[in-house]
Amino acid sequence: MRHVEFEGARLTVYLGVLDVFGSKKPQWSRILEVAREEGLAGVCAFQGIRGVGRSGEVSYSHLADVMMNLPVKIEIVDRNERIEAFLPIVERYLADAR
Repeated sequence: MRHVEFEGARLTVYLGVLDVFGSKKPQWSRILEVAREEGLAGVCAFQGIRGVGRSGEVSYSHLADVMMNLPVKIEIVDRNERIEAFLPIVERYLADAR
């Protein structure tokens, strides 16, 4: 694996794997697609195996619990000005989510 360092910014977004936007598309997937369309330097989504959300209940990955709303973390990296320009787009998606 290659490691490259650059001066820039990282935007981190936390949400649930079952969070959807508009036509039932997973919110994390749509944010990744839009970041790619905008040509941002790097985007990655990580699915958690255990998490605690607003409800205070622990969600965890188990074969019998495939529909649990497990945590997803999205990290987007690019130059500061590109992240700042992309932030309103992410905020719009988060506001419109169900």
